[in-house]
Amino acid sequence: MKSPLFSRRITILLIILFCAHFSSPLRGDEVRYSAVFDLTLSSRSGAENLVSGHKLIFSLQEKILPPSLTEENTALNKSAGIAYRLAKAVILDNVANHLTYLVQHEVFGHGARYREFGYQNIQYELHLFFPWGSGRGWTRGRGSPSDRWVTGQELMMAATGGVEANSLLARRLRINWMLQGQMTYGESMLYLYTANDLLAYIWRTKWKIRGPSGNDILHWITRLNSYEGYFFKEDYPLTLNDLCRHSWANILSPFNYLALYSLFVPYLWNGEIRSEIPMIRMGDCRYLPSLRIGLTPYGTEFIQENYIKKGKRLHILSLRIGESTFHRFWGMGWECLNLLDRKLFRLDSRIDFWNQPELMLGKEDGYISQSGWGVSAVVTGHLKNIKPLGIGVLLELGYKTAGFLEGEPMQKGIVFRMGLTYWE
Repeated sequence: MKSPLFSRRITILLIILFCAHFSSPLRGDEVRYSAVFDLTLSSRSGAENLVSGHKLIFSLQEKILPPSLTEENTALNKSAGIAYRLAKAVILDNVANHLTYLVQHEVFGHGARYREFGYQNIQYELHLFFPWGSGRGWTRGRGSPSDRWVTGQELMMAATGGVEANSLLARRLRINWMLQGQMTYGESMLYLYTANDLLAYIWRTKWKIRGPSGNDILHWITRLNSYEGYFFKEDYPLTLNDLCRHSWANILSPFNYLALYSLFVPYLWNGEIRSEIPMIRMGDCRYLPSLRIGLTPYGTEFIQENYIKKGKRLHILSLRIGESTFHRFWGMGWECLNLLDRKLFRLDSRIDFWNQPELMLGKEDGYISQSGWGVSAVVTGHLKNIKPLGIGVLLELGYKTAGFLEGEPMQKGIVFRMGLTYWE
């Protein structure tokens, strides 16, 4: 399978399915599902599209295969119900969730970074998960661009584009959960895959479950140390063992435990598709924190996010602190969902600041060096309930200076995305 044609086909298919399923009178306005397009088919657009596609698949599946086939009022019926849900989870649900995670990792993760850097022959290999296949996936960036250089730091982030993309998909799920105050079991399964993609990759490498061939984590470690002037493995200041220690930050996020509970208790035991999310109350606000790590061109980054829901508005305050083996760097951000809410119009906003060390970016006749302060500011407007389809239009516009920010191009430039939106 080759890109960009393959990845564009995925996006077009998701848009067609989105229109076919969601073109109906709106049932609410808390959570949005979108089919989004941008020029590089970025990991941000991939996260939006795949969350919507996932919603479509599981909505249709629930109509065909309900969570309970009969009243579970006896021990025998309860046991049969649990066995039925467990079998469905393994044979169908887990496979669909794994494929969603894999497409985001490969096509909208590695693939998005390769597209950003101008590669013309990007090849993918995707396999269904057990019991239908191995579940493995590969992305090969071939056809190096003839009109620009590609730097070592850019290749470093192409290697980690998959785990970066799944961090964004998991973040999209957290936003929906906080807006709605509940999660579904299917989203819980998908979240456990995507939110723990980096954690699992690091520890599978540590335990030698994942070999060195095509290993994203080992490629990142090697390129980072080499870029900083350390060419021999025995001299590396930042090692796989260091990443293992950093990765424990992901265990502290409460969303992992909420997802596990939603899957095992409300769904597998009780046969309930949805479960409420307990939140910390602070006056008329509801709050949940999140902590995780990310990989940057400068080293490991610790990312602490605070989700604060007040009325229909959701504020996300983030603080990013770089691990200081090679450099000191940091960033902070504020995102507000439903900043402005009118009958037919809604506005979201997102702004990020950072202070980062030197970043080498390729251009036509060599490279440019960028360091110091950077900013990204984006607004997203939604026109709601456009007749006769009953769906809305999304337009995202902003500007970003050169620098690394999850899900965005590393070069400076205009941020532009557009698409269709359904509100639930």
